[in-house]
Amino acid sequence: LNFIVDIYHSLEILAKHPRVDPERIVLMGFSRGGQATLYASLDRFNKFWNKSGVQFAAYIPFYPDCSTSYLADTEVAARPIRIFHGTPDDYNPVASCKAYVTRLQEAKRDVVLTEYPDSAHGFDAGLIGNNTVVEATGS
Repeated sequence: LNFIVDIYHSLEILAKHPRVDPERIVLMGFSRGGQATLYASLDRFNKFWNKSGVQFAAYIPFYPDCSTSYLADTEVAARPIRIFHGTPDDYNPVASCKAYVTRLQEAKRDVVLTEYPDSAHGFDAGLIGNNTVVEATGS
């Protein structure tokens, strides 16, 4: 939830910039940032922490963890939510996002989940020219 506070504070600052159209600011995040992006769309958090009143034009979470449930979590901003997720993701499994998207769609929210059948967590890391490698070293 701390990310959400930072998100709304950043939105307020960005919306005041003279070269930024506040009607065209989109929120996008990856993994933990994707989770923050997804939950920043909730009306309850928007009402509580968005002091500026500026709204994001859309929410684009990539491979978020959707397993956290909040009260009234189908009451989201009247803006598009586009989730991108790898089907074989074993870090943030897509199943919880499918369930959440189903609930949002049943509530008539503008949400779409796009799955990539051969893509694991962080599937876009190769787009920047190098893959993330984790090496364990002695402590």
